[in-house]
Amino acid sequence: MKKIVVIVTLTIGMFGCSKKRNTDAKVIRNCTGIYLNVDNKNYKVCNRDILQNYENEEPLTATFKKAEDCDLQSELVCFMHFDFEHYIEIKDIKE
Repeated sequence: MKKIVVIVTLTIGMFGCSKKRNTDAKVIRNCTGIYLNVDNKNYKVCNRDILQNYENEEPLTATFKKAEDCDLQSELVCFMHFDFEHYIEIKDIKE
């Protein structure tokens, strides 16, 4: 019985931390892609179409989760390097 409780607790803990909820962020747009800047760290947005109406440097509050990889084949590429922590998928933007 104790093993089941521990497994359930660990599973909830792992999935509960996978989303950042209602996080204050700033949209960063450049030739390498679209990012959310949170606490001076950049996260590359996979579903960038959700930010089509947001300008560069515009603040927002979003819920997002870490993504393993993005299919950004159609993204314009430039020769600029831009550091980011990891890929994210935005789940919701608070208006």
